[in-house]
This record gives sequence, C-alpha cells and structure tokens, in this order.
Amino acid sequence: MMGNGMKPTSQAFRTGASGLLAGIGLLLFSSPATAEPVVYTLRTVSDGKIGNHHFKEALVTITLRGNTDTVEQTSSAQVSGALVYTNRIGRATVTVDDNGDVTTAAFAPGEVWVRYDTGIGVAGFASEISPNYPFALNCINSPYPSAAAYAKDCTQGSLVAANGWGPDGTSGSLAVLSSPGNYLASTETTALPQSLAESTLLSGTAHACADVYTIAPVAYGFLAGFLLVCKSDAPRGLKTDHGDLYFKDAQGGSAQQSPDFPGWDVANTGTLNVEILPRSE
Repeated sequence: MMGNGMKPTSQAFRTGASGLLAGIGLLLFSSPATAEPVVYTLRTVSDGKIGNHHFKEALVTITLRGNTDTVEQTSSAQVSGALVYTNRIGRATVTVDDNGDVTTAAFAPGEVWVRYDTGIGVAGFASEISPNYPFALNCINSPYPSAAAYAKDCTQGSLVAANGWGPDGTSGSLAVLSSPGNYLASTETTALPQSLAESTLLSGTAHACADVYTIAPVAYGFLAGFLLVCKSDAPRGLKTDHGDLYFKDAQGGSAQQSPDFPGWDVANTGTLNVEILPRSE
C-alpha cells in the first residue's frame, strides 16, 4: 500500500514500562500473551557489495522469521508517549537480485533486526552499526533540523501535510500513520497495525546509509537543500555466510534532472511487510 506520490523504481520500486523503569526513561512492556510465527520482509532497490560482488540498483529483499512473543516495546527517544517496537530474535536472510545475478545469504545471528519507531514514523532493519541501517523507510529527505546541525540521519520521518503531500513530494503508509490529521488518507491506511505483531504493510522512501547524506545547495527558497547521496561506507560489513555485506545509497535525491533541485520523489522506495503465519499443527 504505497501512499500518495510513491512510485515503482526501476526493476521493482523506483520512481514504504513499569514505573520502576520510568525513572531512566525506558519503558518495557510485556510481550503478547500468545506467540504466533511471523515473517518480516523488506524490499527495496539499493547499491552496495556482498563479498567481492558489487551491485548497483539491485532488488534487495531482507527477511526475518521469528515469533510475535519476542516483540519488545520501548519509549521513543524522539516523541514523548510514542513507542518503538523491535524484534531481534529470528533467522534473517538477504537476497540481492542484480539484474538476474542472484545471491542469497544468511545473516550471522543477531546481526540485523526489525525496528519501528512509531513516534517519527520510521521503520526498517537495524543493526549495531545504526538503528537505521541497513535500511530505514520514511526518513525525512532534507537535513533535519538544519544543514548546520545535520549530524545523524533519520532523526525525523517524512510528514504528510493536510493536502496529501509531504515536504519531499512523497508519502507512503508510514508517513500517513505518523500524520493522523491527513484528510486525504484512506481509513484503511490509517487503521494499519503498528505493533510488529499483526499483519501489515508499511511503505516509504528508502534510506541505506550508515553515515549522513551529502546536501544539495539551497534552491527555490528552501531553507536547506535536499539530501543527495550517502556520504561514506559503513564502518564494517554486516556478517553473512557469503561474506561481508555493505549498503550505500548512491542514488538518493540525485536522480532529478535538475542539479540544483534534486527530488526524492523519483528515488528508491521500499516496503516492510509483516505477515502472521498459521501455527503448525
């Protein structure tokens, strides 16, 4: 369910506590009483390297198979009263389809996990390298809070204005869920579950960067230029049985033809599908 302005990319998606703990700012809640098998699947298009194979604009699918009873809830550091959901337990794999050259690899245990910060509306796969790496969907595509203070990516999600478009010209289900006042959103989209323990489909623009993005020059009266491409490589590769895996967004907002007004409305998007499976007999 891609929101207003979301476009397919080339080949796939181009243009998705108890009071005892409250004192330390961390809220932990009990897991669902009934465990159900769940599969988290993120799909997008990205650039990077696995082992010795470099790929560009390849279709990437990351999957984690686990159970709903290991979903954890903590308080969002960004938005008071909001929750962050994570599931760190399960078997995670990655498939890279580089124009028909397909590599499927298994991540080392605990190397990546699913994360959804409902406060800012950003979801994807996290790692020890960054809570937003290897992939984060719906990050704001300008240097928030300002070009001078932009030292960390994905501290704010892309918001949807009342007329149905966001500051980046795109919106997906994640942006709509974090902007409940959007009157153009369908009731079905605004009712999508956000707990990572119910079937849902989350979508948004895809960031794949362990660092920050380069910034385009100020243009057309905007106070800060748009983000361009990922500035540098991750400090280490993600461990898989096919070698170290790196992602680095070399597309970003640079796809727009005008060099001084790059547009994320034609950059890569992605989806995170949460699928609850039937229990085995």
